[in-house]
Amino acid sequence: MAINSRLEFGEYCLRRLGKPVININVAPVQVEDRIDEALQVWREKHFDATEKEWVGYILSDEDVTRGYIILPPEIHIVNEMIPMSTLYREDKDVLFSYRYQTMMSNLSPFQPLDMLNYVLQMNNISEVNDLVNTTERFEFTKHKNKLHIFNGTKRMSAGEVMCFHVYKYIDPEVDPSVWNDKWLKSYTTALIKQQFGQNMKKHGEIQLLGGVSVNGQQIFDEAVAEIEILEAQLRETYEEPVSFFVG
Repeated sequence: MAINSRLEFGEYCLRRLGKPVININVAPVQVEDRIDEALQVWREKHFDATEKEWVGYILSDEDVTRGYIILPPEIHIVNEMIPMSTLYREDKDVLFSYRYQTMMSNLSPFQPLDMLNYVLQMNNISEVNDLVNTTERFEFTKHKNKLHIFNGTKRMSAGEVMCFHVYKYIDPEVDPSVWNDKWLKSYTTALIKQQFGQNMKKHGEIQLLGGVSVNGQQIFDEAVAEIEILEAQLRETYEEPVSFFVG
């Protein structure tokens, strides 16, 4: 059965634990807290929790005055920033650009283009361009949603268009398919089970109607073991490998 809302998701996890056959002694607010915890782990570690996207932004007077940009809370990582005014900076006058002149110098009437020479010259031009036209440095503070831009002596101006390559959290309220993620369902169920055991173990072994006994400590220990297995699965299967930076 497809799950389409947070409420259905919580009820599904409780049913996996035995509701309504067994009374799951967990308060609704505790269920909500465990769902939030599971979502946080899923967003930070699971590769399916974010999506890559290019987003545009127009600098305001307020941004320039305070010295940083406030990004929406769904932005997880800012991977790259490009001021639109710098795009094709070397080709403002196409006829006199390096790329155009290099292309023309390698063209001969009715002769194939010398691709090796052209690629080598383009690489040299790219290296010079990177050296002279350095990309603005930036620093993104995720928990404050602040993006500081460090661009040397050049001052950003209001109205300038910026382009950011970001990783955005997938919002389950916008895309309900999140609630059907197999790992998220199992992990949330284990967290609620741990809460169930935590609530019950304070009273020792409890005798329910029909002669069924509930051992809170055993439920708690089982949940801890399940959580450890699921977190190991997350690291080994669903987490993206660590990126290495050289230089």
